[in-house]
Amino acid sequence: MVQKKFAAELQYLHIPVHCGDPETFYYVEVWADGVWKNEFLIGISAPGEQIDHYAAMDLGRYPGSKEITLLCKDKNCPQNLFDGIINGGKMKAHPDLYPDLYHERSRQQIHFSPARGWMNDPNGLFFKDGRYDIQLKPVDKNLPGILIELKAEKNCTEEQLKKMAEAALGQIIERKYDTELKSAGVEIIYKYGVAFSGKKVEVVVE
Repeated sequence: MVQKKFAAELQYLHIPVHCGDPETFYYVEVWADGVWKNEFLIGISAPGEQIDHYAAMDLGRYPGSKEITLLCKDKNCPQNLFDGIINGGKMKAHPDLYPDLYHERSRQQIHFSPARGWMNDPNGLFFKDGRYDIQLKPVDKNLPGILIELKAEKNCTEEQLKKMAEAALGQIIERKYDTELKSAGVEIIYKYGVAFSGKKVEVVVE
């Protein structure tokens, strides 16, 4: 287990991130003044490792907090995992960390977007190449987990839409997308196959 405390009054954490091997991505818990707030999966670059870019974490989402603690319980994470994180002000106050604001490669210039990274409409809760589209992992393993597979085609009949939703559900089952939730101890898992065609939608649940 690795943890590090940061002063919330400095408003931002600038996290060095790599886009390499997913095996070196870790779940990181966020605690504010000793209270658990949330968890996210991220490829943090420890000191000495390659840094592809920095990600800014706004501590303003934890109003009234004095201390933010990042915690990683993965036994394989390096002990200096959080040592490269910089506690500071807004992104524009750190031009050495963010030299390419609004000018990243392949960025849409005529589009409402954040200064760094992407928003959910071009790149949201999705994985590719054999992973679920959407997964909701409960904090309490006694609560249900949710897996959603999405499909979309133009000009589908109701029968085609139904078959597409059934195929989406079948994909969840066939490819065992529930493996991650099961390994986390989640026993109740709802699986949704969702198909879209224009304004029409079909949902199949197991």
